[in-house]
Amino acid sequence: MRNNNQTDILLISSASLTTGPGAIAMNIYNTLCDEGCNVDVLTLYEEPKFPKAKYIYKKKSRFNAIAFNLRRKFWKKPKDGYYFFYHKESIPPVSTEQVLKQVDKDYDAVIIYFWQNLLSFKTVEMLYDKLKCKFVFVCADYSPMSGGCHFTNECKRFMTGCGCCPAFDSTDPNDFTHWNVMYRKKVYEKVKPAIIANHYMVEYFFKKSYLLKDCKFFLSKNSIDHKVFKPIEKEVTYKKFQIPEEKKKIISFGCQSLSDERKGMSYLLDTLDMVYEQMTDEERKETMLMFIGNNGDKIIPRLKFDHKDLGYIPISDLPAFYSISTLFVCSSVNDAGPSMVSQSLACGTPVVSFKMGAALGLVLGQGTGYCAELRNSADLAAGVLKILRMDSEEYQKLRTHCIDFSRKECSRKASGQLMLSAIQS
Repeated sequence: MRNNNQTDILLISSASLTTGPGAIAMNIYNTLCDEGCNVDVLTLYEEPKFPKAKYIYKKKSRFNAIAFNLRRKFWKKPKDGYYFFYHKESIPPVSTEQVLKQVDKDYDAVIIYFWQNLLSFKTVEMLYDKLKCKFVFVCADYSPMSGGCHFTNECKRFMTGCGCCPAFDSTDPNDFTHWNVMYRKKVYEKVKPAIIANHYMVEYFFKKSYLLKDCKFFLSKNSIDHKVFKPIEKEVTYKKFQIPEEKKKIISFGCQSLSDERKGMSYLLDTLDMVYEQMTDEERKETMLMFIGNNGDKIIPRLKFDHKDLGYIPISDLPAFYSISTLFVCSSVNDAGPSMVSQSLACGTPVVSFKMGAALGLVLGQGTGYCAELRNSADLAAGVLKILRMDSEEYQKLRTHCIDFSRKECSRKASGQLMLSAIQS
């Protein structure tokens, strides 16, 4: 420990610190600062809204990482449902020299959140060789357990060391994904990182992984800044989003891309059809859909309910979005999160979800909504109708419980203590 017993931490996250899912890195930053840590942040591009952050590039440019991007043009692309950001661990998206140049002091720990377009395991090894400190991986997806894919699309090869990768129709047991696993194995044995992930990722994937079976895991429930994510009065939200007063029931949903197969939009559209068919005319009149994300135009033709497509909204508008909602539907079928589940609960809005990702720890058995069987649209519809048809007293008790649960289980304090435990492990 340095600087009057403060813990010095380098937080690395490649995604934008102020927009989209990458903004969770700033929640990690604030959480650690609350715990008295001295935290530096390293990201891919300069952040004008957070000028203290170290960065690799001033802005996006086709001249960044020219050699890497030239190589990428010749790489075979994975099939739909699989996500790779680079092929070989020995060829990171940003050179190790560029990353190490930004590390100009010693640290007690390095915490890594988003990797894409910045790091590979070669970078991790080089950082460890320079700093010789504790490393903590806060997992936003499945990448740490495999030979390079960030979402596995039901592939089980991660359990035996990858190879024969279905993402590329490979029949070679020693293809580049197996090579990556062997490379990563050596890095894991040297660095011995602590792994922070939610219950779903740890129990269903990481503990079964060839790579992670000897790692130490710390279970996270998604830290929330309750000063930001909190209930907002209905009168305020109805006026903000210009919603007619007769629309007393609002079903909300959303994600970055409403056409992303992982988010289960086809199942959600079937669910909404079933909900509509089971409603009375009066129920239909007072019900409205509200959703956020890109590509809303691709789902609108299927919608029978009155609806409002908000498109992309800034993080500052998310609390109002959740607060106006009667319930938030999460239809993800291949997801490590999403963070929207915990954000919704913090605003007092119950969640109806498949048994997937964050919902297994935050909704299933917690009295904060309804968990349907995976890919069962009829079950998801039953959950939606159950909450929509609650009487006022029962529903208000549910909202209050969601808030109380979130403040107890998803507080920044609890998250900060978890991260310090991981650092000290």
